[in-house]
Amino acid sequence: MDMFKQNWSDISNEPISVEAIRALYVPSEAYRVSPNKYEAGVRCTSRAGLPHLVYVLDGCCKYQLGDRELTLCASEFTSLVKGEYWFEVMGDTEVKLVRVFQIPRIIPIR
Repeated sequence: MDMFKQNWSDISNEPISVEAIRALYVPSEAYRVSPNKYEAGVRCTSRAGLPHLVYVLDGCCKYQLGDRELTLCASEFTSLVKGEYWFEVMGDTEVKLVRVFQIPRIIPIR
């Protein structure tokens, strides 16, 4: 599966923000919207137990899964599959991003 990026302006006329992203995901109890900040120079593994979306508010970063890689900058987003990624902050400024996970619905056993 290839990783593709999209522009925030393709889905909203509002400026990108945590609040604008939260407004897209209703009901709110069905989604986890998690803002994160990473300092310049950070390079680490990132493990995703669930597929999720990543929105970049500020800065640029790179995700690598196997031989596939994708660079995202402010006002861009992508969908990532479950798995382990290499994550790197690009450039000399911090990255602010928001991850959105759909919370799995648990069906009670009767």
